[in-house]
This record gives sequence, structure tokens and C-alpha cells, in this order.
Amino acid sequence: MPDLVNSASFHKELRDQLKCVPIRAMKAVSGGSINQCFQISLQDESRLFLKWNRSVSKDFFRAEVQGLKALSRASNYHVPELILQGSYKDGHYLVLEYLEADGIQNDRLLAKALSELHSFTNQHFGWAESNYIGSLSQKNNWDSSWPEFFAKCRIIPLVERAYNNGLLTKTDLKSAEAFLKFYPDLIPSEKPSLLHGDLWSGNVLFKSKAKPILIDPAVYYGHREMDLAMMHLFGGFGSSVYKLYQESLPLEPGWENRIKYHQLYPLLVHLILFGGAYKSQCESIWKEFA
Repeated sequence: MPDLVNSASFHKELRDQLKCVPIRAMKAVSGGSINQCFQISLQDESRLFLKWNRSVSKDFFRAEVQGLKALSRASNYHVPELILQGSYKDGHYLVLEYLEADGIQNDRLLAKALSELHSFTNQHFGWAESNYIGSLSQKNNWDSSWPEFFAKCRIIPLVERAYNNGLLTKTDLKSAEAFLKFYPDLIPSEKPSLLHGDLWSGNVLFKSKAKPILIDPAVYYGHREMDLAMMHLFGGFGSSVYKLYQESLPLEPGWENRIKYHQLYPLLVHLILFGGAYKSQCESIWKEFA
């Protein structure tokens, strides 16, 4: 794996592509489990954020850029500006605006921005092309029915993949199929809303008295309870966020009881990416329908 921090050729590649002042320093920073991430400091004291990955295709970062652009157009969130996308040796990289965050959560601003995002609607569910959730390919087609889209583009592809990987049994397949038969009667009708798609706390950054920052989107037009279910799955958001969201863009009654159904998709994602520890959580959702 290339040592990007100390690579004179990579620094030259960036300088030539960016047409910027010389790079003063480059250091590795935390940025999730998928990409290598770096902070680039330039001679003029400005900074950039770099992601690099040798295990993904070129369209991985292109999909991220399209998602960031969609979020920027539709919402009151701050999203990092694209600076450069390119390839180096056997990997691909993305250079973004470097955004400072202090972790001080403002529930009112977060709820306002989320309700604004979900108010951006479309005639159909889906997205113009497939993209990614984490490092996993996310299937997208256009569909006039949310339950049909949820089944064909979210649950069935992942259940089949998990089965083929030896993570689920034939009994699990039948149970998941039974759940999907009941699903249309469980979920209220909603307009297709623009979703972040992977809205766990690590993908929302905060700076006091400023707009929340969204990163690493997996965007599509879907049922807005999907974003709320993801927010609940791993916690990290204050309870007042949901109350304030309700005041701005009310959900249909009983949404809290439907969270578990919409968590099945991210749980299947985690089952495939991280292994069998998530199987019992998937089973707990579909077992009542088996």
C-alpha cells in the first residue's frame, strides 16, 4: 500500500491537479472504516480533506460526489465541497473541503435541516443509478410503490447475498419473504422524500451555532422513516431532535413502532459487511411473520 503521507510523487500529483500552493504537511486522520483519510495542510495555511481507497471502483467516489451535490441542493445542511476526484497507482481518491466540527449538537438546527431535506420530494422512489451504502453496492431503480422498491431494491438483494455468503438459512429466506408480504399493510403511504440513506451519528458533524454537516451519503428517494430508523439504530442523537422534527414535519401515528421494520435494511448491510453478530437482530424483526 502506498505511503501517501511521504510520497513525493503523490504530493506532486495533487499539486499539479489542484494547481494550488505547495503542500506543507499531510497526516492521517480518523474517517471511518472504509477509506484511508488524511488532512492536507497547504503553505497558505488552508486545509483539505483527502480520502483514498484501493479496494473500490472509480464510481465509488463519483457516487459520493453525486450524493453530496443532491444534499447540498435540497437541504439546509452544510456538505463538504468537492475539490478533486482522481486516481493514483492502484487506488482512487477524493479531495474535499476541510470542515471543522466541535461536536456540540444543536437539536433544533438538526431537526430543521432534516425536515427540510425530507420535504424535498419526487414522483417516484429510487435513484437514477445504483450507489453505495458504506462499501456495499446499493441497488436503485425507479418505482411508484415504496413497498415494491423496499422489497426489490433493499431487502431481497441483501437477503439473497447473505444467504449465498452462508450468513442466513433457507428458513431465514422464508421468514424474510413472509415479512415482505405483510410489509405493505404495516407502512403508511408517504411521498418519496430525499434521504441521506446512511444517517447514523458518525455521518452528522456539528459545530456550535452553525448548520449541521452531512458526510458519506447513500442518497435516494424513499420513505422518510428510513432515515429516522437509522438514527435510532446506533443512537447518538438527542430525543428532542425527534420531537422538534415532528413539530416541523409530522410523521404518521405509530412511527416509533415501525422503526424496527425499517432497521432491517441497515442490519442486513451490517450482517454482510461485519458478520453473523447481526443475524439475531434481523431474525427478531421477521420472526413474528414466519
